[in-house]
Amino acid sequence: APLVTVHLLELATMALVSLMVLYEDDSVEMQFTDGSSLQLSPCGSEFLFEKAPAPTMHPLHGSCRVRQRTSFVISTYKEQLLQALEFRNRFTSRPYLAADLIAAGKLSNMFFDISEVKWPGTVTEDALKIADSGRVTVSSLGGHAFLYLAPSRLEFTVEFLACVNQSPVSKRLIKAGRGWNSGPQQPLCHNLNKIKPVGFGVDRGGSGRKVQSSQSKSNGASYPLMLELRDGDSIRCKYIYQYTWVVQHHTVSSCPPEWHCPLKLALHHDCKQEKSRLDGAHNHRQSADKPLAPGVDVTQGTATALPKVLPLNCPAPHLHR
Repeated sequence: APLVTVHLLELATMALVSLMVLYEDDSVEMQFTDGSSLQLSPCGSEFLFEKAPAPTMHPLHGSCRVRQRTSFVISTYKEQLLQALEFRNRFTSRPYLAADLIAAGKLSNMFFDISEVKWPGTVTEDALKIADSGRVTVSSLGGHAFLYLAPSRLEFTVEFLACVNQSPVSKRLIKAGRGWNSGPQQPLCHNLNKIKPVGFGVDRGGSGRKVQSSQSKSNGASYPLMLELRDGDSIRCKYIYQYTWVVQHHTVSSCPPEWHCPLKLALHHDCKQEKSRLDGAHNHRQSADKPLAPGVDVTQGTATALPKVLPLNCPAPHLHR
């Protein structure tokens, strides 16, 4: 049974999207107004595009189907595939992120690994904000993840930095040692002051993120920048990570484990606000006993792992064919 169904009409340069469906196994089906369709596998690594039948085609003739790896998609189907991936990543717990399919402007280079974030243990002005509309915003320490609780308190949106998957050639790591004269394989990173990793970054749509320095700390520990040689205003680096912002939508009743802590913090603050408006011991006790959310029971101030990104290639592609 489909989990999410969206009807869209967009992209005037190609066939318009008429239907998008996300199934329980995280597979996606797209249908277009010209009769063509696209099916994205649950792992996101493969897709099947069925071309629209020609008007002169005999009904007994089968339609033309094209199966390709997502990371090697040709330009003919790239726009349709990007729409399917964006739709999938918004509603599934594990996104599929291929560096070659993400615009360069949406990628940020960093020198440290962000695999988990730490949430504040107490409600502070910087960590938790309430808009006039009633939306609650919870920010992680370091600004690498955010949770936005809707005014209805039935759903929430998360925004976090995720490390994109790179092809074997582009993610070659430079080994430490004496081989700096070995050739052009080693990446050259320009002036460190010009590199601005997006962490709690420039306000985009009212989120109020702030840009962190490349020297920032992640998860309370300082990560080395892996610098090997300074040549003028250039810095040769040993490792480099690429990140992009991922936006996901979830319901409070089906909260993934990664977001239990910030969701509890947002709901707990909302309950405290409600409790302060109630008069009398009876109403005070009712508000205090009000459940926060089904299955949400996490101690505040803990570090939680961010959702893991799916691999570029599926280890068992035959299971979804």
